[in-house]
Amino acid sequence: MFLGKIKCVLRIVLMACFVAIAVAPVASQTPWTGNGGKGIRLTVLEPVGKGLSANEAWMPSLVQGSITSDFNRYSAMTIVDRQNLEKIIAEQQQSLSGNYSDADYVKIGHLTNASLILTGSISKTANAFMLEFAVTDVESGERRASYSPKSVTPASLENLSAVKEATADLLSQLGVTLTERGLTELKRPLAVAQVQAETALAQGVVAQRQGTELEALSYFIQAAGHNPNLAEAASRLNTLTTSIASGNIGVNVRSDIQLRNLWTERLEETETFYANSLKERPYFLVYSTNINPLEYSGKNVSLSLESIALYPDLSYASAADQVVQTVRKGLQATGRATAWGLANWPVQSVSSPSPFATSFPGFWVEVEVLNAKGESIEAKASVWLPMGWEVAVHQNGTTAAKPTGGIIMGVVFPAVDSNAVTDHLGIRINSIDGIQADRVVGQRRIRIMNTTEFTRSPMASMYRGIRPGNTNEEWSFFSWQSLTGASSWRAGNYHIAVINRGVTSIGKEAYQGQGFSHLNIPNTVTSIGESAFKNNRLTSLILPNSVKTIGNYAFENNQLTSVIIPNSVTSIGQQAFYNNRLTNITIPNSVSNDNSYTFENNPLTSVTIGPNSNLGRGDNWNGGRWNSFYQYYIKNNRMAGTYTFDGSTWAYRP
Repeated sequence: MFLGKIKCVLRIVLMACFVAIAVAPVASQTPWTGNGGKGIRLTVLEPVGKGLSANEAWMPSLVQGSITSDFNRYSAMTIVDRQNLEKIIAEQQQSLSGNYSDADYVKIGHLTNASLILTGSISKTANAFMLEFAVTDVESGERRASYSPKSVTPASLENLSAVKEATADLLSQLGVTLTERGLTELKRPLAVAQVQAETALAQGVVAQRQGTELEALSYFIQAAGHNPNLAEAASRLNTLTTSIASGNIGVNVRSDIQLRNLWTERLEETETFYANSLKERPYFLVYSTNINPLEYSGKNVSLSLESIALYPDLSYASAADQVVQTVRKGLQATGRATAWGLANWPVQSVSSPSPFATSFPGFWVEVEVLNAKGESIEAKASVWLPMGWEVAVHQNGTTAAKPTGGIIMGVVFPAVDSNAVTDHLGIRINSIDGIQADRVVGQRRIRIMNTTEFTRSPMASMYRGIRPGNTNEEWSFFSWQSLTGASSWRAGNYHIAVINRGVTSIGKEAYQGQGFSHLNIPNTVTSIGESAFKNNRLTSLILPNSVKTIGNYAFENNQLTSVIIPNSVTSIGQQAFYNNRLTNITIPNSVSNDNSYTFENNPLTSVTIGPNSNLGRGDNWNGGRWNSFYQYYIKNNRMAGTYTFDGSTWAYRP
């Protein structure tokens, strides 16, 4: 037994020596020359936040983490570990962030055995932030280094480039001479994933300090996911996960009933967190820069923006699911879940309505067209972008929230003054759900970029090479199938049909009764057959300039509220748009045929039509709104213009 212990000790010592040799830095590989500040023990306190909003409360922690990490990497100083620092300060019942006095510096320095204390502040101004830092000798009170107040942009603070600039300056003042390569590495912009990891870590630290354990856990999960090499995130995640999954509620209880009540409260807290985390997740709002004319009418032209879509940050759903699983492990670890009637959680939620139900909300986005000079041409449109969640709750307690994101929509700008249109047009996102776009971006909910920027950005890596319907887990919330001449993407209540490019003719009853809610027809299609899209759930329709004929019943029994018919169309069949929700339509002069009830059973209030059209003629003049319009049109000598309905009669204006 004794010899066994000796062998074990020797083995540990040898392993420690090997590790020490393996990690010992080679002088030529260090990013500094000289001793790099060896012998100095430094404590980095969290900067004081001044004028920061609740949504920016994590910024001081982000800065503290960045400086601590870089001082560790780019000097030979000994830097006090932040988690140990938090524990020491908490034990002394001092504020983790705030204004410290000289006496506080001395006390913290002695407690951490530090010779130097690095302090600072982040002050918010109207359009920027002010950074200020100082390094103080604990014993003498002498200012050893300082970084005078400097104005930095929000972007340079969030991506840490401004903080790294300050770090390089402070290191130099403390006698650390970086090599050219070391200085370049220090100031090199971080990868997006690294910034996201550092940000999530800082948000988690603040959440944990505020006592919101589940929110903190979610952030640590995200931080570790973005950067598995971020040691502090992994350490905090492991500690918090172990604590929650152990089943220990963290307080003294006197009875089983009291313990059950406390666990019920935790489950309710988890459900509230889950619902809020899905509702407040961040997105990428991505829009195309392709703007094309759809239809000319006198001095006006209708414009079409090719696409706009919302892409969710997929890490949020994954983190929320892991939080639920961790809490369930803790519940099961108590051994009392069945006795308490909570064994089926989260399949059976403790709050109502259940936060694990599928939800399909969305955002209203206002888009505006700009001319070549970046000026508005008074062309605005609002589009509703669906963005919800399909949630699966399994008997083993696992959840799977899959965001219904990436649904591509088109935007139409009707009746734009053609004199204002320039060869090169741009797009501006004005508002999202009635909130100015810059404010939404400032709240970190949505990042706005065009398709080129998104494709080139590291943020697109989670989507790159992944087509909806592939077996890749990240996109499994889409079901995808190949139809004849088309692809069909289903995401919850949204079912999108995309006709393949190269298709010239859509046949009879080709996609009848498929449940499509959205449709994308390429400009290669020239004819749409009889009943091709009958009995679906289409709400809007943009036909490309290539379409010439629309067959009988083609779009009958849908939910269309808007239709753009281009000048290329010469024939529209009988009851082609029968039984929809159209209130106004424009029929181009190119249409000339003899078919009945084309737009019957729609709540029409406005029809713009050319002269001498035979469209809609039928025998039943008492059938409905369309027939009453067409009767008035004939009595008005088939004159071109706009016909309006006031609820009882039709009126005409040229």
